Amino acid sequence: EFYASCPEGFESALADELKRLGLSHVRRLKGRATFEGELEEGYRACLWSRLASRVFVVLGRFEAQDADELHDSVYDIAWESIVRPGATIAITARGVTEQLRNTRFSALRAKDALCDRLAETTGRRADVDAADPDVHLLLSLRQRRASISLDLSGDPLFKRLPPAATRAGEGAHVLRPDYAALVLAQVGWTALCERELTADDYENEALPTLIDASCAGGGLLLEAVNILTDRAPGAARERWGFEGWQLHDAALWGQRLAEARGREAAARERQARIVAVDVDPAARKTAERMVKCAGYKRFVDFCAAKSATVLDHAGAGRFADTAIARKGTGYRGLGHAKVFSHLADVNFFFSFCLFTARHGFTPVNVCFYKIFFLSLPVFRPTGSSQGLFQKPVPHPGHSLLG
Repeated sequence: EFYASCPEGFESALADELKRLGLSHVRRLKGRATFEGELEEGYRACLWSRLASRVFVVLGRFEAQDADELHDSVYDIAWESIVRPGATIAITARGVTEQLRNTRFSALRAKDALCDRLAETTGRRADVDAADPDVHLLLSLRQRRASISLDLSGDPLFKRLPPAATRAGEGAHVLRPDYAALVLAQVGWTALCERELTADDYENEALPTLIDASCAGGGLLLEAVNILTDRAPGAARERWGFEGWQLHDAALWGQRLAEARGREAAARERQARIVAVDVDPAARKTAERMVKCAGYKRFVDFCAAKSATVLDHAGAGRFADTAIARKGTGYRGLGHAKVFSHLADVNFFFSFCLFTARHGFTPVNVCFYKIFFLSLPVFRPTGSSQGLFQKPVPHPGHSLLG
């Protein structure tokens, strides 16, 4: 049994994503989505999920009414068959029971049980490294029950901004890749990129087109290009949590990586338009610098925040009117010049997706989404918005390409 954790409010989109990845028995729960399968399915979620924060494998469920029962239950798990010899460990606890009210104490008792078991069966206790463990375990307590899971991801999966881009955008606030992926999934960018274009599409220049009207930080643009090029979110990560797991199959993981590279190579010929706009020239320059340093310059067209210019770059400049829909407000039938003028005048920052029809822009449907998710009725997260933006400081996990 596996589960993928996510920010609160992502659950439905995450469950849909896992189903599209071919995972079975997907079930949506608060702050997570569970699925079942073998090792290969766990690898697939780690490698391809854009919305999950972490992926866990459940190692055991048991009664834990008090500290002694918790210790005995954890001790009964065959850790010698789970933890790689010499691997460092860390255990995090969350939740409480009637008698286990302190999560640090619960984690300590579980750690003692694990180390006692290894000392008894292998003659060596595991070393603890709370900051950077080879094996990170999560102990969950609720009422009289407990479960313990192994974190397959290691660092959070959303830590995948390209290092060159983070250095270029240092000091800027970059939209976290998982939040960017949620926006793009909701407006249909992923589906557009996966659709095979026909001869009519090329003849009528009916290419998938994305216009990011608030490109500051460049986070949405980076994720949009990754989706367009079918780049696996975890393909460039150098270290994983499952490497400290004895069941890790390096050969199988290598096969999955090779398949991911093959998919990326097959997607090189994909064509689309990505247009980036911002009313703040300095913000636009920062985003442009980040995109360039990430090696994505050829995919993104930056332009001034003028309606005629934007629609011309998007290939829709010949149309005087568009069908406009801003979620929650009901804008309808406004000319594009009026809409863009309104956005610039009030300094609102929106991201929106321009959907193409099969035979050209007939009609054009534009959906506006405010980038600050708490005002989005479509997929408004019910939890805190803390962590929505990611300051791009150098971090080992940022070696990921989304």
